[in-house]
Amino acid sequence: MMRETAQAIEAEAARWAAQCQINPENTDNAELAAWLAGDSRRRGAFLQAQAAAIAISQTAEADPKLARQAQPWRRAAIASAAALCLLISGTVAMSLWPNSQNVATNTGEIRRLPLADGSMAIINTQSEVQLKITDERREIALRKGEAWFKVAHDRNRPFTVISGDVRVRAIGTAFSVRRINTDTQVLVNEGVVEIWVEGSAAAPQRLYAGEFLAINQNRPASPKAVKTNAALDLLWREGKIDLAGRSLSFAIAEFNRYNDRKILLADASIANERLHGIFNVNDPVQFAMALRDGLDIDIELAGNSDIILGCCSGGAAPKGIADE
Repeated sequence: MMRETAQAIEAEAARWAAQCQINPENTDNAELAAWLAGDSRRRGAFLQAQAAAIAISQTAEADPKLARQAQPWRRAAIASAAALCLLISGTVAMSLWPNSQNVATNTGEIRRLPLADGSMAIINTQSEVQLKITDERREIALRKGEAWFKVAHDRNRPFTVISGDVRVRAIGTAFSVRRINTDTQVLVNEGVVEIWVEGSAAAPQRLYAGEFLAINQNRPASPKAVKTNAALDLLWREGKIDLAGRSLSFAIAEFNRYNDRKILLADASIANERLHGIFNVNDPVQFAMALRDGLDIDIELAGNSDIILGCCSGGAAPKGIADE
């Protein structure tokens, strides 16, 4: 069974939030309770949608003009969860992410968050960020994981992502940052960023649209940027992955980031097999079946337990695969 996407959860949460806004008794609805219990990600999405709906209502009451604008949106939201999701993401940015807040995502969760300054963040699975916005600066501390930012221009307040000792400053841009222990990976899909390591004598490096840079804070001496296809590399924002010649070991590590149901490799001899294709990150079964059908790799699927690749080819005992 395909795992429910984060987008589907957000849409259903918005639908329930709209119903509860009209009739508060719906919060005790048995159907709602059953839905919330079905996936650990649903309760957080529902609470966020409720907060947004309340903020919309309060803002509309304070501003008659906004009230007139919001009324048809509220009616549409009841008929279409997508309309409320749009309203949530576009109208109440300051309510959804105030000037100082910690945000953490669960396994498989990809969260879209409008920021109070007009910027947008998309937080990937198993990630943790801390936001601080003041009159002088905008700072995002990436504690772990990965996030993408579309930065609103503000000449007077620099926008900086902190990843350990690494600093990434936006210069009118859209970019992603991923933190893996002491390594920081930066990918720019619009504009320019500056990257440096705190305490290092090395000058800041500029990274331009379509470029990728991996830097280790313990070895900061000017690593070289490489060209990349940013659109494909950022497909995770849509819950997808393009393997594009990557190894099987890389693919396993990526799928295991997003799923509680892990993929294990029983035959180490196929770890470097090169793969192609676009897959849903939350569907490891589809991926395993594609390997079976396309590359004749044996797979073992047993209920909701882990997925074993190369299980019948005489390899060693199954093992997980770490990042390349």
